Amino acid sequence: MATAQIKDPREVEEMTEEERKELDQRAQEGETVVQGGTRGTNLEAQIHLAEERWGSEEGADGRRGVQRNGQERGPQHQRRIWR
Repeated sequence: MATAQIKDPREVEEMTEEERKELDQRAQEGETVVQGGTRGTNLEAQIHLAEERWGSEEGADGRRGVQRNGQERGPQHQRRIWR
């Protein structure tokens, strides 16, 4: 796989087992293969870290964000996306 980093952790769900194994190997060698997964020691750890980081902001699909302490943010703390 020639991809430098996966931008969305959900992309992994659509990959073949072989692609996931390759990413896991690269992650175990110290490479960040999932954007936001820095310091994850394997693919699953990087996915988990990335989901936590991305979950702290309102997503493009309009879902409410969650603060790092696990509490849901109110609308006053959410970013407004102008289109």
